[in-house]
Amino acid sequence: MAKRTTMNVISKSPNLSKSCIPKTNSDKSGENRSSKEHEFETNSKLNESLPVTHKSERGKRPQNITLVMNREAFLNAIFWVKIIDRLENELKRYNITMTISVTEYEKGQYVPIENNKTDGYIILGLVEKNILQEIENKNLPIFLLDYKYLDSSHDHIRMNNHLGMKYMTELILKKGHRDILFMGDLDFAASIKERYLGIKDCLDEHPEFETTLDQLLVTKGLKSIEERDLLLEKVRQPHGPTILVGANDMIALESINVLKKARIKVPEEISVVGFDNISESNFAEPKLTTADVPKIDLAVLTVETIIKRFENLNKANLLIMIEPKIINRDSLIERRVK
Repeated sequence: MAKRTTMNVISKSPNLSKSCIPKTNSDKSGENRSSKEHEFETNSKLNESLPVTHKSERGKRPQNITLVMNREAFLNAIFWVKIIDRLENELKRYNITMTISVTEYEKGQYVPIENNKTDGYIILGLVEKNILQEIENKNLPIFLLDYKYLDSSHDHIRMNNHLGMKYMTELILKKGHRDILFMGDLDFAASIKERYLGIKDCLDEHPEFETTLDQLLVTKGLKSIEERDLLLEKVRQPHGPTILVGANDMIALESINVLKKARIKVPEEISVVGFDNISESNFAEPKLTTADVPKIDLAVLTVETIIKRFENLNKANLLIMIEPKIINRDSLIERRVK
């Protein structure tokens, strides 16, 4: 039976108790355990009183929505392409057109976003706060889709990165690994920090395993010689990691290439896992164990949120979190004693 996506919808209203929060839970199969709502550090702000940013209640459906993303994400849309395509198709069902606005630096400043005909904005991924602040001045509805930050008073649809990485770490521990190297930059995006904290919190819940957690600072992949050399140095230590955890699939796949060039066998000598389940992860050698991000669900729920928002612009803002599913492939095996 196909596994359903779990969605937690959390109202950002101080007047709602936890028992009033609607949520749907799916049955788990394979490596995943039963779903439960998991609170973590970044969620502490959700119960604060947040301002309503829209002046009036329209009660009518929008005609155009502008999708805002940065130039780098647009040119490297391996992760985003399915989301963008489904967003456009879902909006068409409601006779809403979608315009894409790509932001970039020009002489040290952001290029202004000009679209006088739009009814609202979807902010996608790694768009900087400067852009969000510029858009907020237009006083139109804003929808944050897997946005880089968590401290905004708008409807936010995102992955439960923390819980997804907890599931991954439970699988890693089950496979006998006790020395973990996390590769990512915690300051690059909220999602990266959430994934790191997912590992850490899982290890804190299992002190009996006496697991070590190290980190290699990698922002946009293993691009420099220094980063690649540092990775190999850590792996070759007498008591180095037995598994590498990439903050995303691209970092994990790049690390596999670095290891293979250094004649270090994956997964025989060291296991590697990622996060996102991009298409390349299933065609790599070995195939990458990863956490699947249900991109279609992200897009569909975003459009549903848009429609509901325009029915009442003054209702409390929502945080909608979707649960990933672990895809266990060839790059993760039982721990090998060095």
